[in-house]
Amino acid sequence: MTKIDKFETKLITTIKKYKMLSGGERVLVALSGGKDSVALLHSLHRLSSHLRIELFAFHLNHGIRGEEANADEAFSRDFATKLGIEFLSSYVDVPARLTDTDAGIEALARDIRYKELERIANQLKCHKIATAHTASDNSETVLMTIARNSNAKGIPPVRDNIIRPLICHSTDEVLDYCARQELSFVTDVTNSDDSYTRNFVRHNILPRLYELSPSFDVATHNFANIQRSNSALIELEAKRYYEHNEKPMSLDSLIPLASDIAFYNVLYYVLNKETGTAISYSQFDGIISMLTNGRTGQKIKLSNGSFITRGYNELEFSYPKEEPLDYEFPIKLGRNPIPDSDLVLWLETPTEYIQRKKENELKSLKVNKLTKNILIKYNIINPSLIARSRRSGDSYLCRGITRSVKKFMIDEKIPAHLRSRIPVVCDSEGIVWVAGLGTADRIKNADGDKEAYSLSVDFEKTDC
Repeated sequence: MTKIDKFETKLITTIKKYKMLSGGERVLVALSGGKDSVALLHSLHRLSSHLRIELFAFHLNHGIRGEEANADEAFSRDFATKLGIEFLSSYVDVPARLTDTDAGIEALARDIRYKELERIANQLKCHKIATAHTASDNSETVLMTIARNSNAKGIPPVRDNIIRPLICHSTDEVLDYCARQELSFVTDVTNSDDSYTRNFVRHNILPRLYELSPSFDVATHNFANIQRSNSALIELEAKRYYEHNEKPMSLDSLIPLASDIAFYNVLYYVLNKETGTAISYSQFDGIISMLTNGRTGQKIKLSNGSFITRGYNELEFSYPKEEPLDYEFPIKLGRNPIPDSDLVLWLETPTEYIQRKKENELKSLKVNKLTKNILIKYNIINPSLIARSRRSGDSYLCRGITRSVKKFMIDEKIPAHLRSRIPVVCDSEGIVWVAGLGTADRIKNADGDKEAYSLSVDFEKTDC
């Protein structure tokens, strides 16, 4: 039996603490070839029998560093192959895509990386995706978010199907492990470029903080955990707010929140969710003033070009015109992200639904008249079940009335900017369900002897 290294013992402790794995999973490991991902894949490989997991490795070539990036891919392939782990890779020309987005190259590369990881994980039927974020990465993230006046919740150890087994390990611990196990790794030359914010923090700020507090990584890990706990409590209070206010954006409902400093963060959370964008604290102060002392018709412009207006009886939102989304994909059991949105469609058994919501019950609240978690039980699963965007002429029989989907959405007061993002679920006979509206009557009357499943929709914010 392989003797377990102290690094691996700590990894097992982290996995158990955050319930990352339960045994029997197929795990896709993000392998860049750098020290962190090499240490992660190697340690998980050595522990695979103990953890009862099957490993796969994936490398994304971002097309940023030419031949050096190709060499990193070759190194990663060779490393995984020598361990006997199936290796897959993708090439995406990230710089070429910068012209189509306002995001920086770091943010764009991260977004593409996660999308590719999800695609490959679905292809391989992997249950979990393991990334090599460390405690040092978390410290950098906390400092960066504080500097940007954002909620410093850090990098979560677990987010949906993504796990971070090294989140309690420091960079020094990773380097020590690589030395003990005689592991070679590649070094990205861009990591020394301080024009990247993260590199600047890593090279110029963190070393000084480590001098003041050698256990700074532990402190930021604990701080981020407390922040996530606080955020969960705020979400719980927001849930109660929505449950007790039929018209959550009415002035009668909002002014008491604005007048009590104990509920400022709840109000901030509610407004961020309602507007669909991050509100700066200076804008938030303006909204507070507008609520308590403002005049009817007063407006505040937000960063996404939308406006909050003080109406006669409620806050009103106006949104910039957006190009409608056009998507279609087959629905698989489990998690189905909606392209270019923070909506996720779930298909699961009612038992799985209840368990998932029990583990993360604080996500259940209403936003923009669209209930985030809608349990729809139906007893026919058609192999050709798809999710797609709304199309001109869509209509279906629901609650005894045949109406267009557009009319349904207008009646339910679903904002125009959300309508093309809301999934329309169809089988070979037509519409089964539209999230936020209702199930087709033909599904409700289907054969009751068939196994029941549930469809639900969540809003998910993916910061890390």
